[in-house]
This record gives sequence, structure tokens and C-alpha cells, in this order.
Amino acid sequence: MKRLPLAMALTASLAHLSAAAQAPPAAPPAGLDPRIQKLIASVSEERMRQLLTKLSSFKTRNTCSDPNAPDAVGAARQWIFDELTRTNPKLQVSFDTHPGLTSRRCTGSFELRNVMALLPGKTPRRIYVSGHYDSVNLGARGQEGLNTTGSREGVAPTQATTPPPNPALPAAGANDDGSGTVLSMELARVFAE
Repeated sequence: MKRLPLAMALTASLAHLSAAAQAPPAAPPAGLDPRIQKLIASVSEERMRQLLTKLSSFKTRNTCSDPNAPDAVGAARQWIFDELTRTNPKLQVSFDTHPGLTSRRCTGSFELRNVMALLPGKTPRRIYVSGHYDSVNLGARGQEGLNTTGSREGVAPTQATTPPPNPALPAAGANDDGSGTVLSMELARVFAE
């Protein structure tokens, strides 16, 4: 007998949830800046998906990879530069280049090259949006199958036991801030409209 009221309550709850799921979205609360609402409404999920698909199609975006390879970091940053340039002529797109410091991660000479897009405004106020387009392949168990965060055969990883990362390994990096990069690119488009 006690099950009947519980079943009726669950049925009523499910009916209420079903109706709520089918209801049109609520209007934004009053008092929100209409300029911000317009910017948010202009963000294109489909465009971001297309940008992320293209960005992830480069074999690697490892900073230490061959910058002249057609599927590595140099080609990726040039594509980002070109895409931002095509987005809107108001955007002032440039590279910000610095020599890289040799480290365990990157041996030999290399350069750090940021892609910058500046949208001149009417006031001195500035808004910075950033993401990093480089990526590294650590895999599920670490670089080249090594567990670089735990132990290997009872030996804690150290610089002596863990080889440096291999910049030639595939590193598509959709979640190694590829998503942050395409969001930055999409916001540049939206703000420039």
C-alpha cells in the first residue's frame, strides 16, 4: 500500500521534469548588459567545432617539433595567424617571437612564437583572452609509454630514469588547450563584429 503513493509521486515528478525539459529556455534576467548578451548569442558552436577539427588535424603542435614540417607546430601557428587575419580586417594579427631556452623538454635551438590578435578599442580599457596552441604527447601512461608521474618497476621517475619528451610523437591536443585556442579565436571574431 505504501508503494502506491511513492509510485504516484515519482510519476508526477517525472511528468514535471519532462514538461520542464520541453519548455522553451527562460528569458535572460533583467539587468544584463545587452551588449554582452549579443556577444554570447554570436558565439558559434559549429565554427568552434570546425576550428578544433582543423587545429587537431596537425600531427603535433609540440613547441620543439620541426617548425618547417607541414603537419607540425609551424604550420599550426601559421594557420591560426591566417584564420585570424581572414576573420575581420579590424584585427591586427602578428607574431610575438622569442628564442627558446634549451631544457630537458627542448634540446637545441628553437623559438617560441605567440600568435597575437589585437582589436583596437575606443577606450584604454583592455580585455585579454588567451590560450596556448602548443601540445605535448604524454599518452595514458606518459611519454612513449613511460609512467612519468608514478613509478616504473619500483623506481621513481627522475631526470636520470625518464627520457626527455619526443617532439615528433603525434600530439593533436584537442584537450591540450586546443579548445582554449579555438575559443580565443571565436571570441576574436565575435568581438570584432
